Amino acid sequence: MAWLQQYAWWWFALLAALVVVVGVTELASGGPIVGADNVQALTGMTNIELAAKSSDAYRLIEFNVRVEGLHLIWIGALMSAIVVYGFRQDRRWAWWTMWSFPIYTVSLLVLNLIVKAAPGQAPAAQAFTGTIVGMLSAVILLFSAPRFFPRKSPR
Repeated sequence: MAWLQQYAWWWFALLAALVVVVGVTELASGGPIVGADNVQALTGMTNIELAAKSSDAYRLIEFNVRVEGLHLIWIGALMSAIVVYGFRQDRRWAWWTMWSFPIYTVSLLVLNLIVKAAPGQAPAAQAFTGTIVGMLSAVILLFSAPRFFPRKSPR
């Protein structure tokens, strides 16, 4: 338990780096690699089928995937700054701020469940994997709480 409290910031640093890597991948690819699962879940068509049916729709999706990649790069960069300059130094504001990540992942799951998948298609897998990572982050935050909120010794 003490080990997890001491090194919890490494999890969040690794997570921030992973978010940046995913963002760079989405920005660079524009969707054919990363967005395939979402495209098929929402439209029932593969990327190739959608591009053949409506190149304008495909270009819009490709653009939105690149924008999402840019957002993820910024989220990862801001998360890194919070981890390095706050969380690692036991700042309470950083602990509270890191709760935005589990909240964000749960909100993505809710959005994926609200927006219905195409008939015969399962929801996109990253909605569920992101939620698992978010819940793991929540558990780590809970276990690291004593470090940020030490008990006051009686006088």
